[in-house]
Amino acid sequence: MDSVLSIVVPVYNVAPYLEECLSSIAAQYYRQIEVVMVDDGSTDESGEIAADFAARDSRFKLVTKANAGLGAARNTGVEHATGEFLMFVDSDDVLPPAAAELLIASITETGSDFASGNVYRLTSRGVHQSGLHRTPFATTQLRTHVSKQISLMDDRTAWNKIFRRSFWDQHKLAFPEGVLYEDTPVMVPAHVLAKSVDALDVPVYYWREREGADKSITQRRDEIKGFIDRLAGVEQVSRFLAKHKQNKLKRLYDASALKGDLMLFMRVLPKVDDDYHQQFLDGCNRFLDTVDSRVYDEIPAAQRVLWQLVRNRMLPELLEMIPTVRARHRIVRKGLRRYHKLMFLEDRLPNVPRTLFLAGTPRPRTRVHDVQWRGDKLQVRGHAFIPGQAAGHAWSTTRLIWLRDESGRRTKRQALINHKCLDATAVHGSQTVSYDWSGFESEIDVQSLRGEDGKWKDGIWTVVVGVLGLGQKSKGPLTVGEHANPIRLTSLYVDKDVRITPVVTNGKFQLHVEHVGARLTGGRLDGDVVEIRGEVTGANRQPATARLSRTSGIAWRSYPVEIQNDEFIFRVPVADLQDEKFDYPELLPGEPGERWDVELSAGDEHAAPIRLAMHDYFTFPPLYLSGRTINLLPDRKGHPVLTAQPLTPVIAGVTSLSTGFRLTGTLPPAGDWSDLRVAVRLSNGRETKHFPVTVDGETWSLDLDPLRVPNFGWDIRLKAGTWNVYYRLGDGPIRPLPLAAGSLESLPVGHPADPQRVTLEWLVDQRAVVRVRTALTDEERGKANGFRSRTELYPKMRKTPLRDVVLYNSFTGRQYSDSPRAVHEELVSRGLPLGHLWVVTDGQAAVPESARAIALWRHEWYEALATSRYIVTNQHLPGWFERRPDQVVIQTWHGTPLKRIGFDIEDLHFADKQYFEKLETEAKNWSHLVSPNTFSTPILKRAFRFPGEILEIGYPRNDVLFLEGEKRDALVADVRRRIGLPDGKKVVLYAPTWRDDEYYRGGAYKMTMMLDLEAARERLGDDHVLLIRRHPNVVDEIRGAGNGFVYDVSTYPDMADLLAITDVLITDYSSVMFDFASTGRPILFFTYDLENYRDNLRGFYFDFEAEAPGPLLATSDEVIDAIAGSDRIVEKYAAQYQAFKQRASDLDDGHAAARLVDAMLTAGRKSK
Repeated sequence: MDSVLSIVVPVYNVAPYLEECLSSIAAQYYRQIEVVMVDDGSTDESGEIAADFAARDSRFKLVTKANAGLGAARNTGVEHATGEFLMFVDSDDVLPPAAAELLIASITETGSDFASGNVYRLTSRGVHQSGLHRTPFATTQLRTHVSKQISLMDDRTAWNKIFRRSFWDQHKLAFPEGVLYEDTPVMVPAHVLAKSVDALDVPVYYWREREGADKSITQRRDEIKGFIDRLAGVEQVSRFLAKHKQNKLKRLYDASALKGDLMLFMRVLPKVDDDYHQQFLDGCNRFLDTVDSRVYDEIPAAQRVLWQLVRNRMLPELLEMIPTVRARHRIVRKGLRRYHKLMFLEDRLPNVPRTLFLAGTPRPRTRVHDVQWRGDKLQVRGHAFIPGQAAGHAWSTTRLIWLRDESGRRTKRQALINHKCLDATAVHGSQTVSYDWSGFESEIDVQSLRGEDGKWKDGIWTVVVGVLGLGQKSKGPLTVGEHANPIRLTSLYVDKDVRITPVVTNGKFQLHVEHVGARLTGGRLDGDVVEIRGEVTGANRQPATARLSRTSGIAWRSYPVEIQNDEFIFRVPVADLQDEKFDYPELLPGEPGERWDVELSAGDEHAAPIRLAMHDYFTFPPLYLSGRTINLLPDRKGHPVLTAQPLTPVIAGVTSLSTGFRLTGTLPPAGDWSDLRVAVRLSNGRETKHFPVTVDGETWSLDLDPLRVPNFGWDIRLKAGTWNVYYRLGDGPIRPLPLAAGSLESLPVGHPADPQRVTLEWLVDQRAVVRVRTALTDEERGKANGFRSRTELYPKMRKTPLRDVVLYNSFTGRQYSDSPRAVHEELVSRGLPLGHLWVVTDGQAAVPESARAIALWRHEWYEALATSRYIVTNQHLPGWFERRPDQVVIQTWHGTPLKRIGFDIEDLHFADKQYFEKLETEAKNWSHLVSPNTFSTPILKRAFRFPGEILEIGYPRNDVLFLEGEKRDALVADVRRRIGLPDGKKVVLYAPTWRDDEYYRGGAYKMTMMLDLEAARERLGDDHVLLIRRHPNVVDEIRGAGNGFVYDVSTYPDMADLLAITDVLITDYSSVMFDFASTGRPILFFTYDLENYRDNLRGFYFDFEAEAPGPLLATSDEVIDAIAGSDRIVEKYAAQYQAFKQRASDLDDGHAAARLVDAMLTAGRKSK
């Protein structure tokens, strides 16, 4: 494989990313490359970076041209390319080191016209599977074609492929110029024109997701040119397919365009102008004129209705419906037919027939709960139901289960018993539909899988479930329904060399019958080779060759096998697994590293494989080479996989303790690992927890209890979700922490105190995860149970007498903090005969002994809402809550309004109609609303349309800022101790708010760190510490936290404590400025995006620029200078500060909680 690969890299203003991109190309294992960099008129430093690469590496050459766009740059690169193979790489993306070698090996082996590989998305938090590429590359398919593998219609990106140059030239392929979205008009025709292609399941490309304001082309959907160009590409491909008589593919492509390409632009219609609206309607109707009517049957009902509205040019209705379609909708019956309960179903709009809303019978929703071998029978427990078809009684529905072979011609019916399964309703139930009786237990007799001649035949049997209900029937595969492996699946040997293995493939539960010809028993490092041992179990074929393959069917290396009696051995040279000259980069979170399937064959490397498994007593400790860590472990099918990663700690063992899990592991012999920490991070990136480990020589250990996680001196429960297990050295980046074979055998394992809700599991790429489910019982969790509780339990409890109890709610149960805390402590200090209940979400708040924790959504919470005489909350209450005549409900809210809130928000992007309706209803159920200052009173009354009594008393949460003498000293000392701050250093707190236009997904916002933390450390680190507190909506972690200067205090429960110890506050548009103003200490405003925030996002309630009590700073250097000269800031802004203080804290004096308690108790006495 020494043919030249030409890699075309178009370059335009990508200076922050170009070095990483080009370095990844230079580091390819396949060395025979020429890299044609085309500088498309860059105006930043991109050209200089590219020129430097060309000067350093003769394989890189730079072509410069005037700016003409990505398509023209790629075409120019092709003109200058001379290699036999051709590849495209976008200049902000990254190639894994084996990408080129694997793709070229594939088409060299198969003769295909091009090879295409899997893609991961690349973010600042690591890599993850690209949703666009998940289905086309679920499994490796060699010598295939889009007409045979329809999912390849979704493989439309240019850069995850290597083409034969002869194929490219033969069909005169070229990218359209002067447009955006150039890939699809070339890639779909390429798939059609190819004789065959190879689709590889291995990730060969890391596709960067731009973050912050620096959005890539594919992220700018509100720009009209983006829509026009995407539509032009769609029409071009559709015409091509029609011209080549690919009618089936055209229908599929047109449906895909309506569901994906064009739907992306439809979603932004409520936020764009009239010109965009008109061009969208005109262009899409032109395309719809060419679409086969059968295409509408291929798209979801909501999208059918939307496209019908487009067809009828019903713009007002279209704009009204678009925001609602992403929400789940119920299925309703009308006569014998079922319909999606979508907007306009009941309106009978002209030219919008009800048939568009029809709901067919969907596949059953299924899940496996447990799998156990009982002799030669496999007991499977799970649930299955038809979505929308109630299974609330034993007679509502029934289930059947059978096994289906790969051909679909053979089936084997299995015994099944229907039973109750509350989990199904808890997870999937809607407000009115119960699936309590959708559970089943089946006993699969594996002897039934023998052939008609009574012999075992290799094959794959998929477990299929059928559900029969009222006038409906549906069938589909039994699925596991989890990303990790919550169930331990083990093989059963039914003969010496035949085993049955339960396997989860793409979520489907299957049984694999296979003749095992050999089993690995272990391995070790022996000098300059890795020695792998095993035993032969098959009688007919003796292994002669061992081979390693990065993906199925493409051998990478082969080795001779030595056999003595029934034992065999083969040796892999260390030089094959590690190149001493290569500097292996650290892996990113989610990056799998290199993996090779281990196979044996009776002939050479091209002979059919002998099935290879792992022996029950297989042992293979992690091997540390000079630059890599080698592991040998089973994949999900029980077949051996050899892995190579950079030098890294490894989890070698997992055991269960009464207090959680004990993780033990090994360490590379070189390096200082004394500052090793295990980091667990929520899969959505919202939160990371760190745990110091015990290091003993070349081993480490950690006792991890997810139910008692230290949080600034308090113990809390990990949030519900899936937590990835990583490691971190000091304050360095987070890295993968792989599992070794010995630890996989123990997983999954449940927490002894709560084994059903807290488990340690594993993913296919050696990744350990901690899965924490909600603490609610099956009878309490889920929409159906919640609906039952609020419509049956809550009304019932409202009829019982009120109790002299105070129910506190701070940030919906996430904290013991804020004004509710201050009120609680004031009441406790008075020694009144009151009960105290504190709302807690899944153990997230550490509540003092003076209050009893009440879990949100538990039955006791509904009872407390109904029967507590007093309710003190700083957040919204449920929309269905109705204050009883004698109840006192105090809404303290959680900040002085600087940004517009409630009914003062004019842009429906931030608050829809339903939100306003709920807010108006809720406000009527408050008996009192606390105003922190006279400035806020008219705003709060207007923004909430509050009809009741406003208490102008100051903010109880700020009372702590007025402590003096020993009380203040004790508080400051306690807070500094909990955070771990060194004595004598000034405290700087940076507390920015979130940006509405910088987000990953709904509710998950980005934090663009414009403050240069390293420069701040150099300038200020000797006598300052920097605390950073993310807004709760922000998910990005604070880089550098824990380095002795930067401290992440985002999860510290009470902001008031932090303000009490702060010497200098840095904020932007956060209401924290109002609270801190009462201290008289310096406030700095880091307003690098002031114009955008003021004019395009929220707007302010006062002249922020003129009246801010401190400097408005635009750069990091200005902020650092201001901190260093903070004493002068107070003097310079004394007049503005005093005026602002009068506005912000005119009512604060340290006694607001006492005034609120007096008013609350007075109201309570009047109601009795």
